[in-house]
Amino acid sequence: MNGRNVMLVFRKDWLEIKQSKQLLVPIFVLPVLMVVALPIIAVQIPVLLISGNGAGNVPLSSTLTLPFEISGLTAGMTAKQAFVYSMSAVFFAPFTMLVPLIVSSIISSDSFAGEKERKTVEALLASPLSDMELLFGKILASFVPAMLVTVISFGIYAGVTDYLDYPLFGHAILPNFIWILILVAIAPAFAIAATGMTVIISTRVSGTREAQQISGLLVIPIIILLFGQTTGVVLLGVYTLLIVLVIMAVLDYIILRIGVRLFNRERLISKL
Repeated sequence: MNGRNVMLVFRKDWLEIKQSKQLLVPIFVLPVLMVVALPIIAVQIPVLLISGNGAGNVPLSSTLTLPFEISGLTAGMTAKQAFVYSMSAVFFAPFTMLVPLIVSSIISSDSFAGEKERKTVEALLASPLSDMELLFGKILASFVPAMLVTVISFGIYAGVTDYLDYPLFGHAILPNFIWILILVAIAPAFAIAATGMTVIISTRVSGTREAQQISGLLVIPIIILLFGQTTGVVLLGVYTLLIVLVIMAVLDYIILRIGVRLFNRERLISKL
């Protein structure tokens, strides 16, 4: 596999992404709205739930169940401080995993399926590039923008959170170790899995809508994680994230191996 050829496919798709408003609007607007809304919610919930006579001294344990890494940090805080910190630093963390999933799914569903709709896939498949160069070029073209948007979204989330929470804490509370671990390890792992699966799906369907609908199933693990946190079954501490990272690393390897095995340009050309 020639890295230069992979970059040729990446640059071609990157130019198409930058010129397509249909792709740019959802991959930027949805994550930005989400990361701005969540800090506001984190501040407003305790205003509604923890107010009144002496409520500022109510222990957080009566309201939330926290992983021990976080419960130690919140030990000396008031109920409102502990609630806001826990919501901002722990309970909303899985939402950031949705950003690489959403962005990579939108872009990668347009990879081969979009090429079919634009009638440009024939020229791409007839190029002298190998199957692996085409496949990994397409995956890279979705992975890089997904991580770029994820980093930007995290920066906005941390900025809005620290701005809104500064009067309450007197200092910035983000980034913390959980968010850094998500940003540098968990988010890329989810992006690779989502991109690989969606690119594979897009080679086997006729249009981008079908690819997007099927790839939408990828958010189910995040929903399960969010539900688990809400019920207290799963606590998103460091050890839980490390377990998730190991699982995702194995899943990424399996997806990429399956992708290499299933991707066959001769079959795609015969279908066209």
